[in-house]
Amino acid sequence: MAITTYYIVQAFSMKRGRLSGERAEAVQSLKAAEGLARRLSEKKPAVLAFSRTGDPENDEFEPAVIIAKYGDVPDEALEALSA
Repeated sequence: MAITTYYIVQAFSMKRGRLSGERAEAVQSLKAAEGLARRLSEKKPAVLAFSRTGDPENDEFEPAVIIAKYGDVPDEALEALSA
């Protein structure tokens, strides 16, 4: 059982009057997630950075931890983190 932490940054763009998720980007560290989220927030209406820790072999993960949130991140994105 290998416990791993993934750091993910998700940006959102405005499409047809709604926020739509772009391709999520994995980064190597907490600091990298914070930095990328901050930089993207200067160009994007919403950005979410979070981490997930767990065992990918068994698909068992702890609840996501929000690292940074900029703008009005869609509720659906936040709800998906708790699933």
